Amino acid sequence: MRAILLMRLGGMKKNVDNGTHLRGDINILMVGDPSTAKSQLFRFILNTAPLAIATTGRGSSGVGLTAAATQDKETGERRLEAGAMVLAGRGVGCIDEFEKMSDVGRVAIHEVMEQQAVTIAKAGIHTSLNARCSVVAAANPIYGQYNTHKDPHRNIALPDSLLSRFDLLFVVTDDIEDMRDRQISEHVLRIHRCRQPGTEEGAPVREQRNQMLGVGLDEDADANRPTEVYEKFNVMLHATVNVTVGRGTARRVEVLSISLIKKYIRYAKSRVKPVFTAGAASHTVTTYSALRDDEMEGNQRKASLLTARTLETLIRLATAHAKARLSNRVEKVVRAERRKRRKQDKSPEAATPGPITPQRSQAFQTALGQLIDGLLIASDAAKVEPLVAAVSARLRSGEPPLGAGEANSALEALSGRNKVMFSGSIVYKM
Repeated sequence: MRAILLMRLGGMKKNVDNGTHLRGDINILMVGDPSTAKSQLFRFILNTAPLAIATTGRGSSGVGLTAAATQDKETGERRLEAGAMVLAGRGVGCIDEFEKMSDVGRVAIHEVMEQQAVTIAKAGIHTSLNARCSVVAAANPIYGQYNTHKDPHRNIALPDSLLSRFDLLFVVTDDIEDMRDRQISEHVLRIHRCRQPGTEEGAPVREQRNQMLGVGLDEDADANRPTEVYEKFNVMLHATVNVTVGRGTARRVEVLSISLIKKYIRYAKSRVKPVFTAGAASHTVTTYSALRDDEMEGNQRKASLLTARTLETLIRLATAHAKARLSNRVEKVVRAERRKRRKQDKSPEAATPGPITPQRSQAFQTALGQLIDGLLIASDAAKVEPLVAAVSARLRSGEPPLGAGEANSALEALSGRNKVMFSGSIVYKM
């Protein structure tokens, strides 16, 4: 969902004086096993984006995606009819079953995805049409299911020239995990049991002529009425949401409304124009050079897609992040620094060697549960050092205090189970 948000915000497009056009739209490719909710993400984008065109790889041709030259039956004149990518200008173009597209169709969208234009030279017509849209595509692996023992490019039946035009590539696998399978099945069953407020359970559903299907659609919406910040809690839809605010009996689940998200994205895209600072530009160049250096192993080049387009991808993603923060400055990203700091905390010099035992982990979780609503985490966040000291004080008499390595292992485990969020040296309450 974070990638979809960045795609909706987009980067900053540039039109240089020499005629060069630098796109700001972000392209996303999802490759994964069947039944991993790829099409559901498409449906969410179609229902929330102001302009989105959906198509499939099997049912689309090259001219259907770009433009077709037709002849008027009455006058006999030649004319152009815009395709899906041209019609989706300043919006999103969704292509499902991308791997089933013919080679002619793939070649046709090469220019669309990078130059964001369609050049037509047919039937005596030579012109160029704008196709400035983001492309979100979904594809299935070659072997039906993703083979984790092979490289990504061997699982995807797409040429490197096309893969390099996607800014983000996600591999979605259908892993067998008991807890997650239970959560998915419970969520699907709650969706099937969900009904409109005021209707009797078990009563048949009758369609209405003015019924609207979609996400975040309000039939009684008033342009002058303030937008609701949070959705009204529905136990059938929001039971699996684990992000809460407040403490104790005042703790409640808050889900941002789709209407607010739409207005936020519209405001960020139109009002915020981020620019790179000197530190951010230097850090981007250093990161890109490090990624290129990692390609070389034993003087042999690995099969990867790190090209100059990767540098433009970093720029677009950094600009989209700044828009999400409503910041006019693209500053140095601290996430990598936090990861380095976390590795230093796990080093033998800074942490007790060896993982935490199950008994100590359970004692840590019990003590942390007693402190989670106290004054130590009054602002929903606390530093690791005082938190570990308070947890150690609540251990049974005779037990040694928790070391830095044990505390990091316990917090990482709790963060993996979505009990808390552990980032850098800060613990956030969820």
